[in-house]
Amino acid sequence: RAFLAELDELRFGAGELSSHELLWQLYDRTNLLGVFGAMDRGEERQSNLLNLITAAVLYGTPLLYGTSGEILTEKSGNLNLGVEGMMFMGGALGLGAAFYYEKLAGAAVSAPLAVVIAIAASFLAGALAALLFSFLTITLRANQNVTGLALTIFGTGVGQYIGEFMRVREMVRSEEHTSELQSR
Repeated sequence: RAFLAELDELRFGAGELSSHELLWQLYDRTNLLGVFGAMDRGEERQSNLLNLITAAVLYGTPLLYGTSGEILTEKSGNLNLGVEGMMFMGGALGLGAAFYYEKLAGAAVSAPLAVVIAIAASFLAGALAALLFSFLTITLRANQNVTGLALTIFGTGVGQYIGEFMRVREMVRSEEHTSELQSR
């Protein structure tokens, strides 16, 4: 009963407290930092635990945005399991768009414009992926689960391809430029 009462308190606290405050409350109640501190190399273990929590909150935030969008999508009766792939594809295309804009603009780069171009490219990639998903699931009546998982794999593959293309192409250009400079 004590465990259930404490669980109810934490559940209530999850709605009232920020994630940072809730985690510190958990650490205080469970004495987790004290347990880790009492172990061999305790300070290092405590530091690693704090870094893990910080990284989880930092890197989990973008996924929360995708989750919020998927919750709204599920209210309409659709299930899109391809959200992560769409986000990955949008991120890669946004990075590529900003990179090539800055490369083309040279010294006349406008940082706000680079951000706008990156966001527009990311939105465009997400919109195209959503269009593909909706065409397959609504028009062709494909299974939403299978189509969403395929879209995750497809989006991850497209993002990896774009990143690899940029890396290889720019490395070759960089090597050509370096050899040209050395020959002078």
